[in-house]
Amino acid sequence: MSQERIQTTAEQDRCLSTLHDIANIIQKTQINLKKCPKQRLTKGYVQARLKSLEDYWSTFKQAHNNLTLCTPREQKGMLPYFLNEDFYQVEDLYLVLQADLTDHLLKLESTNTSNTSTVSNDTQPLAASPLATLPRIQLPVFSGKYEDWPSYQDLFTALVHNTNLSNVQKLHYLKTSVSGEAEMLLRHIQILDYNYLQAWELLKGRFGNKKMILNAILKRLFGQKRVTNQTSIQIKNILDTTAECINNLINLKINTDSWDPIIIFLVSQKLDPESLKDWEEFIYKNQSDELPTWDMLKGFLEAKFRTLELVAPTSVYTRDKIQTQKLFHTTTETGKHHAAVTTQHTCSYCQNNHHIFQCKDFSKLPVEQRQDFVKTQRLCYNCLIPNHNAFKCKQTTSCRICKRKHHSLLHHSRDVKETSQPAVSIEPCITTAHVSHNPGHQVLLATAQVEVSSSYGHKHLLRALIDQGSEASFVSARVVDLLGLSKTNIDGIVSGVGEGSRISIKHCVDLTITSRFNANDGIPVKAYVLKTISSSYPRNTSRRIYSFKLYHWLTLHTIHRVR
Repeated sequence: MSQERIQTTAEQDRCLSTLHDIANIIQKTQINLKKCPKQRLTKGYVQARLKSLEDYWSTFKQAHNNLTLCTPREQKGMLPYFLNEDFYQVEDLYLVLQADLTDHLLKLESTNTSNTSTVSNDTQPLAASPLATLPRIQLPVFSGKYEDWPSYQDLFTALVHNTNLSNVQKLHYLKTSVSGEAEMLLRHIQILDYNYLQAWELLKGRFGNKKMILNAILKRLFGQKRVTNQTSIQIKNILDTTAECINNLINLKINTDSWDPIIIFLVSQKLDPESLKDWEEFIYKNQSDELPTWDMLKGFLEAKFRTLELVAPTSVYTRDKIQTQKLFHTTTETGKHHAAVTTQHTCSYCQNNHHIFQCKDFSKLPVEQRQDFVKTQRLCYNCLIPNHNAFKCKQTTSCRICKRKHHSLLHHSRDVKETSQPAVSIEPCITTAHVSHNPGHQVLLATAQVEVSSSYGHKHLLRALIDQGSEASFVSARVVDLLGLSKTNIDGIVSGVGEGSRISIKHCVDLTITSRFNANDGIPVKAYVLKTISSSYPRNTSRRIYSFKLYHWLTLHTIHRVR
């Protein structure tokens, strides 16, 4: 409802005009402040702006109160000023502008104070000069991790909460120093004077729970990764993480003086075999009868990583980025499993720095002993890597002698007679025929135009490639996106004729194919999703097909065209 249709008194018109003018002035003030050059933002200028802003806001509140008094209750539901809640919008604008001006003023005052102290220090004797001016302390950013809350709470309390700042300024600093889950928690709270204590208590209630903080610290302490290689980076990581978790527990006033046996057992189980062996020898040499302490283990680990850094110094690049890991992907019944093997390999047989299939000692063993060792150590029978078996191994290599799914070092002489038989993979896979297209030689593909229903109920005319040698049906990813079909996650292999090519498939879909001439005949199809089906497609209508010279196809002379 427009304001012209509502009968208002002269007093109401005067109040509404004043409110509208002052709201425009405050908006223009915010715009001008953003455009104002830094040279003009002096202390006097900012103070003058603050005083002018306070005067405008006082006039605005007075006009608002007068309008409220002279407007009947039933008319308040009709005036756009009350319907749109213009007062609260202007109030938010005023508070934001006041906070920005206050921040500028504080920066200028701190700069002037540091400059004044520097000048005064220069005039004093050198022996009586105070300490140099320290840089400003930046507010920490709290992301919502429980273990980070105690330190954030202490810093924010000292720098903001226990200061003489107004509640509006404190709330502004509070909302700008949180991120992630904490920022989502305070997003709905407006920057108002009476909302600061509510927001602060809301954060303390959510993240100040000691039980949750303790749970997060213990999860980090007990969930550390195992040291796979004796490198300075991995040993420093486990040492620093353990020391940090213990300090966090002490900050929670938890007595950890008697935790040394537990901490030592936990950390020693995370060490690599060689470091664990050195630790046991270190204990025995120092005190064989007494229980070791955490300080002893900490000193041992510090000496260990310093020695490793001196023997093999790590560059700045490798400190920031741990050596790239090679991943062998295997599948399990519940999903995917990734077994990571770093580029620095440890032989399972001799414990030296190489693969087991590169081990000379292992290759000298008889085949039966090599097979027994692989079974005992639960290594993959195909790639000799742990954490998966040959049925789920994704390595494309196989035995060089018989081409079967096992390593060449595990090939037995009795298998030679069977090499004349075609190699059959013990891994479940789908075999499909392979159609090639050589330059200068045309291959006629058997295709058909069919109708397929999308998930929205629309019919699409698509071309189907008929392959009599395929064991399954396939659909291109472009068609799946076109039809909007829902995909099911799977893990399988598609192989061509003679195991020439192997393609992994990750999704399958269900669709229904119908004839163009009889819509009642529908065929449900379960199809596996591939990026592309074939590299050759009919590019034009049937006339293009009939443009072939028939003397190249003698058997087609007797076939009449069917329109």
